[in-house]
Amino acid sequence: YRIEIRNNKNVPIHIQLQDQFPLSPNDDIVIKQVETSGGTVDGETGIVTWEIDLKPGEQTARSLQFEVTYPKGVTVYF
Repeated sequence: YRIEIRNNKNVPIHIQLQDQFPLSPNDDIVIKQVETSGGTVDGETGIVTWEIDLKPGEQTARSLQFEVTYPKGVTVYF
């Protein structure tokens, strides 16, 4: 996933952006965190937090990437 942010204001802003890795209660389904673009990950909740400062008109992007492995025949929902 790619999250793009743009500051449309005429003043600098500070924003805290959060997203979450999926979690599985099933031990047979493994979710591997691949990319967080420097975000801080809470191991229990899977929440990724980015602290971002943007100048007026500036834009940036953050990526969140993961891999899911599971046994054949198991249905996985996101």
